[in-house]
Amino acid sequence: MTLPATLTLHTGVAVALREAEARDAVRLTRHFGVCAGESDYLSFGVGEYDRSVEAERTRIEESSRESNRLYVVGCVNDEMVASLVVSASSRPRRRHLGEFGIVVQSDYWGRGIGRALMNILLDWATDSTLTKLTLKVRADNARAIRLYERLGFEHEATLRAELFDGTRYHDVLYMSIMMKTATPNE
Repeated sequence: MTLPATLTLHTGVAVALREAEARDAVRLTRHFGVCAGESDYLSFGVGEYDRSVEAERTRIEESSRESNRLYVVGCVNDEMVASLVVSASSRPRRRHLGEFGIVVQSDYWGRGIGRALMNILLDWATDSTLTKLTLKVRADNARAIRLYERLGFEHEATLRAELFDGTRYHDVLYMSIMMKTATPNE
């Protein structure tokens, strides 16, 4: 799936998928704040998403300039309902490694938006400068883990007690997929 794209849900609702623009910063900070209260699987909870609108705008602008970064939004009408962010270093030793996160508002869970974002990600990564994509997912998020495994992601490590939700500690799985062959020098 290439961008921009439109995903039509089984309910007939159209989700516009496109690269984020600087003008989206306010709506994105609001989107992350809403999602923080809807999902226990995120690395931030209610009131913990502390990136300012200006910092979000800077992240969007950097993503549009760098070949190893990507920022995609999903909108229904003018409402931000989903996002995909690929972060990567500008340092030569780590430019090949991208870590991503997907956030979807609860009203749109289970409707194919996450898979559509993953397809966009994998298509983009194939042509990017990235050699490896990584993610972290809470070990009890079975639905997300199944999707990642079906798409070819492999388990690399379990990070014990990586997240604390206020009452319990949760393990996090570190997963990855190789986008291009990388052979270590010997």
